Amino acid sequence: MKTIEQAAKEYANKTDKANQEWVQEDFKAGVEFTQRWISVEEVLPETEDMVLIAYENDTKNAVDTGYYSKKHADWGGRHYGNKITHWRPIEFK
Repeated sequence: MKTIEQAAKEYANKTDKANQEWVQEDFKAGVEFTQRWISVEEVLPETEDMVLIAYENDTKNAVDTGYYSKKHADWGGRHYGNKITHWRPIEFK
């Protein structure tokens, strides 16, 4: 698997040889945006679609899938009872 740095260089070589550095930085900024974990204190998911969630309990921090129900103002999934801290969409192509 390529690193983000390798993919950015490859993309810049294919698209704009005159502005390599700028293209690479823009590419990495796009990757960073799409990989960002959103704090539950910032915003909650708008739909009940499955999302990746990060949670903590007494013994560990973990990642799983789950969904947020506005109707019940609570998270659903196998992590029940643990404190959800962050989430991010799951993008299917």
